[in-house]
Amino acid sequence: KQDANSVLHVVYKGNLQIGLCKDCCKRWYFIFNDVECKNPGPIDAVMSGGLGLNYPFYSYGRIEGFCETRFSSGPVRIGLQMEDCPGFSRSRIPYNVNLYKRYGNILIQEVSPSQ
Repeated sequence: KQDANSVLHVVYKGNLQIGLCKDCCKRWYFIFNDVECKNPGPIDAVMSGGLGLNYPFYSYGRIEGFCETRFSSGPVRIGLQMEDCPGFSRSRIPYNVNLYKRYGNILIQEVSPSQ
């Protein structure tokens, strides 16, 4: 970041995968310097479903939001994570997000804070 008072705008467009399970749920979310955004809140999306234990399911999705948490100027490490939703069990088969054609784009912008 160039300005300590700026806000980070993040957008992900691409595959949101879920599968190799029945009645499962996955939460995709952005992290900033290894923690979720607290202000105004998490930037996330939830995918639920699952067609079978041997069938991966791919869907196009978009996750977008603003993180107003204050970071000092300089590098900010941004990542996109995935976890099981609370109350849903994991697949018995190891989940590998590189199963099929993976694609996606992440846009990160530093913008002025809202007034």
